[in-house]
Amino acid sequence: MRRLIEKSDQNLEIVSVAGDKKYYDVAVSGLYYSNLQRLKYYLIEVLKVEYDESSRNSHEDMFEKLRN
Repeated sequence: MRRLIEKSDQNLEIVSVAGDKKYYDVAVSGLYYSNLQRLKYYLIEVLKVEYDESSRNSHEDMFEKLRN
């Protein structure tokens, strides 16, 4: 699971570079995925929610788990 935090940090590095180059669409996308990875980590490691990585609707599934 530590890999999720590493990937989140990598995305934040990309966000910084993209922002400096004024690639704002890439920066916003990177922020979304960085936060998504940290949220997954929180769900799995802190809240101990079972999460199916193979789901085709993984983003929607994750948000649904947060609502319940």
